[in-house]
Amino acid sequence: MKRLLLLLVTIFASATLFACTPKSPVEKLKKLADKVEKSHESYTDEDWEKVNQEYIKLKAEFEKKERDKEELKEFARQKGRIKGYMTKRTLNKWGKKMENFANELEGGIEGFFEAIETIVEE
Repeated sequence: MKRLLLLLVTIFASATLFACTPKSPVEKLKKLADKVEKSHESYTDEDWEKVNQEYIKLKAEFEKKERDKEELKEFARQKGRIKGYMTKRTLNKWGKKMENFANELEGGIEGFFEAIETIVEE
């Protein structure tokens, strides 16, 4: 009975240890990419900075060891997902800036011609 109990405790302890083993950088990056995909629309500049810092950390961890072709490909795929959402955010910000600039330009041109009209009328 004691042997059986000892065996069960050993199996349970081993399973717990293996369950808590750290994930590879590829798995961590995939988890980060999934999180970005799910929540990117509500991210603030601070959130994006945290994502970038986490990516830099994972990239450094990934580059510590030689990786096989599949790991390299999967890491690049997850990196591409994150960079894609970052690019989408940047393009949206630029689009808003361009829209604001166009509105300002339109208003400025209208004001300029209104001033010219009053000068001509005088």
